[in-house]
Amino acid sequence: SVALDLQLIPARSRMSVVSVLGCGFVVLSLCACASGSPYVSLVQDDNGVWWFQQNGVKFITKGVNHVNNGGMDDGVGGRESAECHPLFPLCGDTLAFAPALKYAPYYNTTLDRYGSEDAWAQNTKQRLQSWGFNSLGGWSATLMEQQGLYYAHLLDIGTTWLRSNWLPDLFDPQFEKQCLDIAQKECSPRANDTHLIGYQTDNEIAWASIHFLKTYLSNSSAYGNQGALSFLQKRYPSLEALNAAWNIKAPSWQLVGQQLNSSSLNVTAFDADSDVFMGQCASIYFSITTAAIKKYDPNHLILGARFGELPMPVLEALIPYVDLVDQHVYDYDPHVSWLTTIHQTTKKPVMIGEFSFTAVDSNMPNQRGAWGGNPLITQTQRASYLRSFVSSLMELPFAVGYHWWEWQDEPSSGRW
Repeated sequence: SVALDLQLIPARSRMSVVSVLGCGFVVLSLCACASGSPYVSLVQDDNGVWWFQQNGVKFITKGVNHVNNGGMDDGVGGRESAECHPLFPLCGDTLAFAPALKYAPYYNTTLDRYGSEDAWAQNTKQRLQSWGFNSLGGWSATLMEQQGLYYAHLLDIGTTWLRSNWLPDLFDPQFEKQCLDIAQKECSPRANDTHLIGYQTDNEIAWASIHFLKTYLSNSSAYGNQGALSFLQKRYPSLEALNAAWNIKAPSWQLVGQQLNSSSLNVTAFDADSDVFMGQCASIYFSITTAAIKKYDPNHLILGARFGELPMPVLEALIPYVDLVDQHVYDYDPHVSWLTTIHQTTKKPVMIGEFSFTAVDSNMPNQRGAWGGNPLITQTQRASYLRSFVSSLMELPFAVGYHWWEWQDEPSSGRW
């Protein structure tokens, strides 16, 4: 890894007043937090600049994702390790595990060096703080969450990164039960944790690739099938009107799904309807997940779903349910224009939940995640690009922080 002293990065006037007590703030968050609350909230000051705030003190989050020693804790309550542990008994933290080796090299190395997981965690906290970080991002170990740094907790409440192109049937009552069960397990114990910033519901759901309308219409036994048909019946006054719009010949509503592979299908009309339905599905998703979290923890923020792709129907659907939008950007710049669109559409602050630059001189291939396909040459270049990226981001008055990907390089033989 490369030591990146974020305290040296210029980022408008806010950086010089991170610890100043302020007044005249507007508290605009869904959590049950007052401006002097011990819990983290979001505020907008008199100059229109957004901040996190706790006990009247405002700050931004400067964090690192996956601060984990590669042990049995996957950082998400075991929902990811459950998929690899049956195959590899030593697989817990999937992001650090090397299938070719059948163990996590970082875990073995740090245990040899520090003697215990507790000693590793204490040293890691000190290193992070010495580099100017104040927060932990997704997949960080529970042990690290207990070290006194701010942290965002990833729930994997709908799916996991291993299945990001899939979600359970959102119309199935079992989805709500799943969310409630996970929220009870993960949120209830953290409800009074003053170091918790808030919850990330899932990671990089492939919203457009799930094809909600086609998926539900094609499965007549799914709860979502009736949801999709109800959507179409409200959108079109009759089956004949739908057939005309899509240029199909469905003999009944129940058989519309059998027409989706027809060569005559009006793809433009179908895609337009699919976008609207995707927005409705996103609204159901955020409504259920937010309600489940708030049932067991009314004190903390909802930080969105760690967005990779973020179609406009999903962006519009999340507005009533999340406190900020966590957008991931793997590029040389933070995509200021798109971040501005997000803020203008939602009127909410944004943070960059993942960004990174790798370099070939580490001799670590980092082929999965972390923009592995576009490495730089040197560690010095990594620091330079980070400085430019963060400086540009933090000029935006609605940006409240950033989380680097990730604490450790991937195993040289490849990760899970």
